[in-house]
Amino acid sequence: MSIALIVLAFAVWLIGGNVLLAFHYRRRGLPMWSGFKPFAFPVAHFVWFEWISLVLLAVGALAFLAIGIGVQESG
Repeated sequence: MSIALIVLAFAVWLIGGNVLLAFHYRRRGLPMWSGFKPFAFPVAHFVWFEWISLVLLAVGALAFLAIGIGVQESG
């Protein structure tokens, strides 16, 4: 169970982060692949809603990670 929660934490962070960046680029009218340009710093143009979403993603991923590390395997 602990491995599943740790994998879930990484999935939440990676998938949620990519979805957040895709919505950010769509809001700015740029193609989704703009983030792969060298020296692309999308967080420089985040609005308050995107910052809150990023913080919630981080808190959620860290919560799953902490629970996954804290769970003791029985047996």
